[in-house]
Amino acid sequence: MYWASALLGTLLVAAAIQLYDVLPRSRRVVIGLVGTVLLIIGLVWL
Repeated sequence: MYWASALLGTLLVAAAIQLYDVLPRSRRVVIGLVGTVLLIIGLVWL
């Protein structure tokens, strides 16, 4: 379960980086924060 959280977090952070020029600033921040939180949760409980 937690590995899935880490994977999803990584994908969200990667998506935020890839879509940096396309997304408005608020969306980038939200996607980046959610991805980072999921990644940290996944890594802490691995």
